[in-house]
Amino acid sequence: MLGLHHLHQRRKRIAEQPRTVHVILSKAKIDLLIYIAAFVGPLALLPQVINVYATRDTSGLFLPTWCMFGVLNFLWILYGRVHKEKPIVITNTALMVLNFSVAAGIVLFS
Repeated sequence: MLGLHHLHQRRKRIAEQPRTVHVILSKAKIDLLIYIAAFVGPLALLPQVINVYATRDTSGLFLPTWCMFGVLNFLWILYGRVHKEKPIVITNTALMVLNFSVAAGIVLFS
């Protein structure tokens, strides 16, 4: 079902307990925003990764912080898989790769 399990479950609940059109539309809008955030959110970290590899300057970066971010992203990936929340898995997979890329850059260029 392409990771849209939570949407399917929500549709099922709505069918069982009719709600107003306003509530259904607002939840659909929030779901859309979350999927957009899942793809756009990691783009905020991309300039940092590019900067590390382009300039090879890691003087202001602290390796344990970036490693901790990567580990925390891994835990969120596990959570997203258990709860079948594809936006959480997508976002945190991308963030984990980017965080560990910065960490690798710190190790390589320090």
